[in-house]
Amino acid sequence: MTMHDKSLKIDMGIPGQVSEVDLKAIAQLAASLTPGSTIVELGSLYGRTAFVWSMNAPNGSKVFCVDPWHREHWIINLVERPFNAPPFSFDAFRKYTEGCPGITPIQGYSPDDVMDWDQEIDVYFDDSVHQNPGFRRNLEFWERFVKPGGIICGDDYKPRNTDMLQEIHGLADTYGVEVKTFDEFWVIRKPLSFNRSAYASRGQHFRFLNPDAPIPRIKAPDLKTDSGIPTLLSKSESRRLAQLAKAIPANGVALDLGAFYGHSSWIIAQNADPSIHVFAIDTWKRQPWMRNVEIRFSAPPLSWKTFRNYTAGCRNISSIPLPSPESFANWNVPIDLYFEDANHAAPTIGRNLHFWSEYVKPGGVICGWNYRHNSKDLLKEVDALASRFGSKVSTHGQLWEIMKPG
Repeated sequence: MTMHDKSLKIDMGIPGQVSEVDLKAIAQLAASLTPGSTIVELGSLYGRTAFVWSMNAPNGSKVFCVDPWHREHWIINLVERPFNAPPFSFDAFRKYTEGCPGITPIQGYSPDDVMDWDQEIDVYFDDSVHQNPGFRRNLEFWERFVKPGGIICGDDYKPRNTDMLQEIHGLADTYGVEVKTFDEFWVIRKPLSFNRSAYASRGQHFRFLNPDAPIPRIKAPDLKTDSGIPTLLSKSESRRLAQLAKAIPANGVALDLGAFYGHSSWIIAQNADPSIHVFAIDTWKRQPWMRNVEIRFSAPPLSWKTFRNYTAGCRNISSIPLPSPESFANWNVPIDLYFEDANHAAPTIGRNLHFWSEYVKPGGVICGWNYRHNSKDLLKEVDALASRFGSKVSTHGQLWEIMKPG
């Protein structure tokens, strides 16, 4: 560990992008807290800032670190390689922070996987998603738990992060305070005399500042994700797909391409309005690599019959055992949600995305799975599709999504 000041504990040996200047500012802020403070950190990565919060906060303080700890290609390019770091993972975070008191890691995505949070907090530090809607959703969720006089802060205060700058300055203006910055570390102090109704009268920038009533406790959405069907999707990715399914309008249509054993079809059918219809397409031909899935889940060999057995309770699924896209030249059904999880290699992934995206309605969602660094063909084609639409690719673990322009 490199000590930069006898009173401040900083470890520049932990891989990360937060600068030494910012770490010193974080350490000073941590040291100024009262004993027993509660700190929530989003986007902990390898633990560089978590170490600083933990090692500099007073005795009895708690640091809750929220991160999916999912290895993605940007982490490999921007953190692993420059720092010659071990592969990014939850285990790597725990190794780098094993001597830090008071740290509680929460592996998941914020706010979706922490909807049952009910504790007041002294510091909210956000170094996760810097773009909307992710940044605003996190700010809207966590702000209500910050005590009057508490701190809302984060890193990466740069002109290019326009969404983040707009949101934090909007909040500061509503509070009637200034955003203080230390290099790229930004800080807002919540007013001691904070009254939600009074401050809401200053503007409607944030919907959580409601002049009519205190914000009710957020309830976790009623999502069905435990299908019992073999799948490679994580629990969090399944939750996100369920949320996308809930947004399908009544009498809408979903396409599940590469339906496999049926988990994704089940998720869509069980969480969308009962009036929607799911078209599940797959050849259901058993491949050698599927043996690992069969062993892992003690699953029967993949087949069309197996799919139908697993999804027998879903009356709004039609399964079509044909190769795509060549078997669907006469398709004419508009699609609200297109989930792509078939062949991720060229040329098939590009052909499928090009063909099926034409049938997705304006405002509809094109999404899929396996958005990671070693899926180069998929990354190339998904990014190209987003560029063609003038849209951005949003990710949730390996689940990617694009909204087709209206």
